[in-house]
Amino acid sequence: MTTVESVLTTKSNGIDENSYLDDSAEKPDIATVTAIIRSGLHDGKTPHITVISNSMAPLLRRGDTISVTNCLASKLEPGDIILLQAHDSFVTHRYRGVVPNTDGLMLITRGDRSIRFDPLWPATALVGRVTSRKRAHHILAFETGVGSYLNRHLAFVATAEERLCGDSGFRTRDEWDSAEKRLITATRHPQKLARYYARGVHLGLAIWTHLVVAVAARLATVTKPSRQS
Repeated sequence: MTTVESVLTTKSNGIDENSYLDDSAEKPDIATVTAIIRSGLHDGKTPHITVISNSMAPLLRRGDTISVTNCLASKLEPGDIILLQAHDSFVTHRYRGVVPNTDGLMLITRGDRSIRFDPLWPATALVGRVTSRKRAHHILAFETGVGSYLNRHLAFVATAEERLCGDSGFRTRDEWDSAEKRLITATRHPQKLARYYARGVHLGLAIWTHLVVAVAARLATVTKPSRQS
């Protein structure tokens, strides 16, 4: 365990203040906190960060602790869960791919609970890849065993949802709206019905993922962290 766990609070979606040791201590800016994490990752340490949003539910929930490892953008694979530095917060979402840009490659991400993609991220926003989740003293690794299968399955479900909702290539809110218009044209459904269709698909898959995560949690090997002296 590193001191980073005592320094950070991260949010999967949106903006929240970072907790720094205690309420009376001065809170660092996001660049300082990111530098601390990257320094620790470079030294081979594993930061442990608390999630305070449900945008990656049911796999990650508010109050879970995630472990992060160092990873280059070029080494990411679609379906990986990554930690990103936003303007004044952290975001923990699923990596979907890259698109070229005049400034270099841009990362495509999306929260499992969201029906839309995030705005594109520059590769420099990448902090690391999430490798495990701890919830109530139970640790679920995402790179081995049941946790690995579960993470791959949830990535597959996300891809299936994108295709079922009209277009596997839409990457931004504008492109989602464009895909929605194509869906309306193709099905000759009114706009409201097309939206209900997309939301219905999202709800159905969300129920499925909750069931799969619940079963996987039962099957996974429970690991209790050792007590510190």
